[in-house]
Amino acid sequence: MSREPLYFDAIKEDRGSYFIEYQTPVANNPFATLNVVYPGAFELNQVADSMRTEMVHWLARYPVPVIVSAFDVAENIIRNYGEIYGNIVLNS
Repeated sequence: MSREPLYFDAIKEDRGSYFIEYQTPVANNPFATLNVVYPGAFELNQVADSMRTEMVHWLARYPVPVIVSAFDVAENIIRNYGEIYGNIVLNS
């Protein structure tokens, strides 16, 4: 008996000043993806703190490797946020 691939919908949750989009690993990608999206104004240190907080939350919920990125409302990646440069990748 062959197994059918499983597909999961992305999870979107509002956090007030930002929202998140979480997607489980798909196809040949070993990482879940977590996007932290700021639709309004933000401070760079706030972005770094939000990324860390969300990473810990989602790793506790689903213990799979996750890559975390942050975006503004125009879908531009937010870089040089606080002490973090680039994306965060963490394996549980």
